[in-house]
Amino acid sequence: MNARAEVVLVHGYTGSPEDLAPLAGALAPRVAITQVALPGHEDRQKAPPFDAGAFVARIAAAVNGARARGRETVLVAHSTGASLALAGLQDGAFAPPALLVLIGAPRRIDMGYRSRWQRASAGRDPPPLPALAALISLVNRAGVRRVPGQFPVLVLHGAEDELVPAADASNWEVAFHGPARTVLVLGAGHNPFAGPRARLAADVVARAIADVLESGGPGQREALARLCEIEPEARAFFAPRPLSARHLLRSPAGRRALGLDYSFLETAPTEPLFVNVEITTHCGLRCRYCARTRLRRDARHMPADTFRRVLEQLPHAYRITFVGLGEPLLNPEVADLVRLAAREGRRVGLVTNAMHLERPLAERLIDAGLASIAFSLDCPNQALTDELRPGTDLPRVLDHIAGFVELAASNRTVAKAVFSAVSYASLPFLGELIDLVRGLGVDVLMLSDLNFAWNVADSLSKNVDAPAANELREAVRRAFSAGLPVLSVRALEELGLAARYSDFLLLPPGQLMQRAPRHAVCASPWQTLPVGADGTATVCDCQPERVIGDLLAEPLCDIWNGPAMREQRRAMTSDAPPAACLVCPRF
Repeated sequence: MNARAEVVLVHGYTGSPEDLAPLAGALAPRVAITQVALPGHEDRQKAPPFDAGAFVARIAAAVNGARARGRETVLVAHSTGASLALAGLQDGAFAPPALLVLIGAPRRIDMGYRSRWQRASAGRDPPPLPALAALISLVNRAGVRRVPGQFPVLVLHGAEDELVPAADASNWEVAFHGPARTVLVLGAGHNPFAGPRARLAADVVARAIADVLESGGPGQREALARLCEIEPEARAFFAPRPLSARHLLRSPAGRRALGLDYSFLETAPTEPLFVNVEITTHCGLRCRYCARTRLRRDARHMPADTFRRVLEQLPHAYRITFVGLGEPLLNPEVADLVRLAAREGRRVGLVTNAMHLERPLAERLIDAGLASIAFSLDCPNQALTDELRPGTDLPRVLDHIAGFVELAASNRTVAKAVFSAVSYASLPFLGELIDLVRGLGVDVLMLSDLNFAWNVADSLSKNVDAPAANELREAVRRAFSAGLPVLSVRALEELGLAARYSDFLLLPPGQLMQRAPRHAVCASPWQTLPVGADGTATVCDCQPERVIGDLLAEPLCDIWNGPAMREQRRAMTSDAPPAACLVCPRF
């Protein structure tokens, strides 16, 4: 138990401490708990007179008592209890907490609440009219007044809230000076701790509390400043989110960028920093080496609302990449999804075959805030393309890439790369491909060997001979001589590539064919989470068939540090790594 923290739980006017008992039980092993019982609420069937002064005084006594015990205070308030907590903060009845959590909080009560309250409170006596009038006055007043002080706020709301419309959860951020975020829990009602999503809701609160209690520390501000010098784009995300800094600084990518070691333990100490989101499973190609050709997937797009819920569950995910077993540009909302994440300061990229990158869409993507784009291009001629990537019109692809590069020429914030998966069949054409890529105006070329167990027979690693090694070496030399940086696939999950790209050049080129018998580089299960179009998560991009949970229905702690991920990490660092890792060039 964290002896320096205390959580104060406040129920609503027509509720009782029992409403938050499940949350108290989930949090109790970690922090001290004080459950406030508002005066007059001994009779569960009958609402007492509404005495705002007495109610706020009871909350203040609990908060001030925790402070007197030298503890950081987390104030968690449900329903109209949130309005009472806000009124107390607005009037200075108690000092601001280390974290404020508002659950099912009404912003404004209108006439629609009468029928909703009657349905939600069936079997209980209604409050007397004077009490209702006083309650409505307090709620509406507290909902529009600014709250003094700088402290983080979490707004948690059930998507199926039967009393307070889910729309009321939006725009609470404007009431606060400190960082505030909203999480809408699908399948949850007015009391999200009493239904099927109870553990998910409790996990969201528990993680927010952990962020507050574990943030800061000696040197964090200085370390974050150094890291943002290496990765300037990170400032827009981490500067307004001080609670996210510890996840960046303790991640493998963050520590390696600062020249520090990282201990690859069975349990990841931070939440995902990078998220690879499959926003669609649709694709018009039939690429020989793509996992999509072997895995049968239902055709679907990820809707914008689902994408929002995914982002809410992953508040510290700085880099969002649209990639998976589908072509991102086929999702008709792709530009809107880019904008949605970019507005939060997240660095948004996508991987595309460029078949559908017409100029109007390219313009919308750039305008939406796209930060990086990687073009999948493995073949320099149509004949090889027809063999390895059926369905691809190579001239059309090249025209689209050239058009995008031209559009982005005045926007230096858009990083442009070509990603090529080199097989034994395409290796003889690599020099020709490099000549083609040189003329496209992209920033870098990244090369990878094949990385799935079922296509390893066609990989470079299984076909190493002197002629193959010479072909690879000569092709990469031509690229470097022409001023085209060629990066190793091991750079995929690193920070500050613009400043550190020389650390990840494909030198010597032969490393593309090599496989490590022991874990050496890959940090994916410690910092990256792939998310499918249906919201389910998988172990890693190289094992898309290994689903480990549903982000929209299960607690992140059960997914990210659950049995499957802990076993994956343990096996990766053992003397007998997983077969999928032994064939992966990133391992």
